[in-house]
Amino acid sequence: PLCDRTSSPSPVVMEDNVTYSARSAFIDWNEASIKAVIPALIEMIKSESLDEKLKVIAVVGLVNFTRKQWQAKEMVHTVIHEIIIGDALKYVSPFILSKHEDLSRHTCSFLISCCQREPLKQELQKNSNFVKDTLSILTINQYPPYYRSIETLLQATSLISSLAMDTAFRTIISDCLGYEQQLDPSHDEIFEQSVAIRILVDVLKDDKRTFFKHRYRDRFFAQLIGALKNLSLHHNVNRKTIGRLSIPMLLLIIATDEKLKENTDPYNLVEAALRCICVLTFHRQNCQILKKLNIDQIIDK
Repeated sequence: PLCDRTSSPSPVVMEDNVTYSARSAFIDWNEASIKAVIPALIEMIKSESLDEKLKVIAVVGLVNFTRKQWQAKEMVHTVIHEIIIGDALKYVSPFILSKHEDLSRHTCSFLISCCQREPLKQELQKNSNFVKDTLSILTINQYPPYYRSIETLLQATSLISSLAMDTAFRTIISDCLGYEQQLDPSHDEIFEQSVAIRILVDVLKDDKRTFFKHRYRDRFFAQLIGALKNLSLHHNVNRKTIGRLSIPMLLLIIATDEKLKENTDPYNLVEAALRCICVLTFHRQNCQILKKLNIDQIIDK
């Protein structure tokens, strides 16, 4: 009953094909219920013997609590909320690497909600190992299946995109996996690039082979491009690296994705690509790349 009262705003499909549906009713949380319910969910999450299906629903309960309560017009005892939810972060964030797809993706959803609150964002910055974990599930595997489920990838990408809106997290994301040397044939020079950024661009380049026919393709790639855009904001090194790696692919999306030029899709890839390019143009080298690849002709068409 506890998990049922705090069920997710989005359906959760378990391995045995049982779907836990959304509940739209708003729970009137007060200090007493917060002190009773949220710690109980946390204790469930901490239990090593608890079935993963129940852990999923407990995490979903936390997601539902944060979204509904923090969007309410009048928040009761906000400090208490943040202290209790902050305590949950260290227990929930490792679930990103869970092999259970629902547990992994709802963990990402919980962290997305938490990073909207400044005290919790600061707590996340102190324990940022989850950023490495999030990038690891976006990494291409050597053998099939090459990726996790696209639903999990969508939430992981949304988490990176949300974090990248923060100046400190932009640097944390870029630096967390270190840097690698790469030869740039067009300029005949060796440059250093962020491994994290390269992972994100590799997924973008893998578009046709893995994701072309999936129903979440548009939404996923719009989020991915948005993450690259956010990582480029007010960060000249990232802007140069992302421009060098992604501009040809972004122009290809603008030039060839006819279905998405109709402006009826809320996850329009052409619009996402144009927004990203707009940010990338604040670096001179990217402007040279765009000119060389005839962006003016592509836009005219």
